[in-house]
Amino acid sequence: MERILLYPAGIPQREAFLEARRQGLHIVTCDRDPDSPCFALADEAFAVDPGDERAFLEFVTSYHARAPLSGILLVAADIPVPYAKAAAAVGLPALSPGAAALTVDKLASKRVLREAGVPVPEFWSVESAEDVASALAETGARMIIKPNDNCGARGISLLEPGSDVERAFAHARANVKQAGVILERFEPGVQISIEGLEHEGEVYVTGFADRNYEYLDRFFPHVIENGATMPTALAPAQREEVEALFARAVKALGRPPISAEITVAVKGFVFVPSASYLRAWRGCDGREPAHPRGRGLGLS
Repeated sequence: MERILLYPAGIPQREAFLEARRQGLHIVTCDRDPDSPCFALADEAFAVDPGDERAFLEFVTSYHARAPLSGILLVAADIPVPYAKAAAAVGLPALSPGAAALTVDKLASKRVLREAGVPVPEFWSVESAEDVASALAETGARMIIKPNDNCGARGISLLEPGSDVERAFAHARANVKQAGVILERFEPGVQISIEGLEHEGEVYVTGFADRNYEYLDRFFPHVIENGATMPTALAPAQREEVEALFARAVKALGRPPISAEITVAVKGFVFVPSASYLRAWRGCDGREPAHPRGRGLGLS
């Protein structure tokens, strides 16, 4: 029986656990919460924090030495660097540590994408409120300010000339995990949420939805997303263009599983990477299942 490390073990991972059980895999899991709900679905469960790089690496290498793993699967959690390093240490397939690091560094990933010819919003690394004010004055455009290495709308504000840049910069900086605050031009247009992964050279789109941001003016400067709409309102040809751009970006970033936004703007498409993880959805975007097994891809 193949033995996999599938983690973490919260509610968002439940579908992945059920699929692994259907496939007859021996499931090893870990989570920092000793009462994690999916511990009951695993064959072996350990109270280890998978976000603690040193502790997780020690756990994986010691476990693999006594009971070899066939694979490691991180699902619905934005902690790709410890995962990539642990997989590399025991010789299991995964995205490279370098690719993993790019997915949690917005500035670095945007530089890589720009060099690869993938369109991204104009952006700045800002170290003070004065830097923010200067960029706003120079462009006269709406901007988004956010932590360089966080997600889930933490620390994000929408800015325009005359905004309280001191408050916005302090809010972004307070939500930085390690280093960096990024300012980027706000690109109006239809915003698409797209997710997928690369397998044997082909990029598979596993989720596609139109994001709803109709309350940006009402709740300014806060960025509120009012859910998403499926199926997309884009014409088939536009969707194909979005998916082609997404595939280019995935390959430029080292082929990690990616969750991203693409804005269908007046002047074309703009790519905004947001995270790297595989979701455990089951659903439909109006055309095909949003789960990887809908494309014939197993979890092992």
